[in-house]
Amino acid sequence: MRLFAAQRGCKRPGEATDAIFTQAPSRIVGAGNQRSGQTFSWQAREEVVHRLPTRTCCQGTLLGALLTGGAKPLASGEYELRSRSAALARLALRLLKDAGQEVSWDCREVRALGHSNLYRIQMSATAWATARAPVEVRCCRRTWLAGWFAASGSVCPAQTGYHMEWTSRCGEHADVLEECLRVEGFGAHRMVRRGLFVVSLKRAEEVAQALSIVGATRARLRFEEVRALKETRNQLHRKVNAEAANLERVTRAAVRQMGCLRLLEARGRLEGLPQGLAEVARLRLRHQDLSLREIGERLNPPLTRATVGRKLAVLERMAAALGDPLPAG
Repeated sequence: MRLFAAQRGCKRPGEATDAIFTQAPSRIVGAGNQRSGQTFSWQAREEVVHRLPTRTCCQGTLLGALLTGGAKPLASGEYELRSRSAALARLALRLLKDAGQEVSWDCREVRALGHSNLYRIQMSATAWATARAPVEVRCCRRTWLAGWFAASGSVCPAQTGYHMEWTSRCGEHADVLEECLRVEGFGAHRMVRRGLFVVSLKRAEEVAQALSIVGATRARLRFEEVRALKETRNQLHRKVNAEAANLERVTRAAVRQMGCLRLLEARGRLEGLPQGLAEVARLRLRHQDLSLREIGERLNPPLTRATVGRKLAVLERMAAALGDPLPAG
């Protein structure tokens, strides 16, 4: 790790916020800062961070969501919020300043994260304890979901599956999160993974709607675009596979029928057949590549596909009654 900027015991978080973006700007706001982090999930979270709530009531809700979703307790009794996003760190410091909280922070380059910057903000336990989720108010509820997603959420691009999740270290907070999603009309799934409570959405329609609710509209457009291409490709593959399976089934049936008819012809059993069976046998022997429907259309009077199939089945049973091995089909 290499230290780029630090502000300990900062009583004026606004100054610390400016320092984050004025010291080592090439490392902090340049392209090199995000070389290893430009995933679809990263872009969605960054978009959410830049869509700040305008209502006064939502400001405190947003701070509570960031701390509930991203802060973890330390041995000293304080809480620490870690993020690789400079925008999220600046937002958290600004909200903490407005709430009158005293914080300390630093910024380090971490080689294990692809030389990305890691922002660490430490605060007292009182800041984290004041975090509450107003489930009853729609604007605050959606701000809560957006802030939590920006702090510790993730979403998969449509080409790898439909999955959007929020994580929490506290089961009670996961209960509140699940209730928020339920009020919004989502069927959330909950599980425990590596000691974290995970609340997730797994349906494509719900993931797309949730992206809009948290404010990631551009991410939703990309999600819907990839989803449409994926579903179109899957439908095409299913159609091609179905047609290939049908063609194989028709070909195997035609080979089997031809073998039976030739066996009957070699034994002289085709002579003296009723006119309907004889006509079907004659057309099948002459036109090996025709389907049952096409054979029925060439008969006079025309017959349905099912009727032609029953007549050929009768001829196959006649060939089986001869006792000779039948051709595989």
